[in-house]
Amino acid sequence: VQTLETGPFTKTILLQQANTDSNISQTRFKCRVYLDTKSVEVISIDDGTPTQAQTSRKPRDVMNNKWTQNYLLEKWLNYQLHSFRILHSNQQSISA
Repeated sequence: VQTLETGPFTKTILLQQANTDSNISQTRFKCRVYLDTKSVEVISIDDGTPTQAQTSRKPRDVMNNKWTQNYLLEKWLNYQLHSFRILHSNQQSISA
């Protein structure tokens, strides 16, 4: 997580997976965090894929695109959490 901007009630952050193979493209989420409502909104996804909102100006299309981006962030975070749990559940502690 990298903080890009900080305001009194918001932060703009950049989320990306750490320690990945350099040959694999990394998905980066630029998000606005609303501290007062404890919510997050995806501003952009930087994976080289043009978004539908860039080609359409209809309000419904813009809202659908926002929903899709936020849904993708949720799925990506769940995947990262699941991967973290698997990685750490396979490790066993030993006492010496």
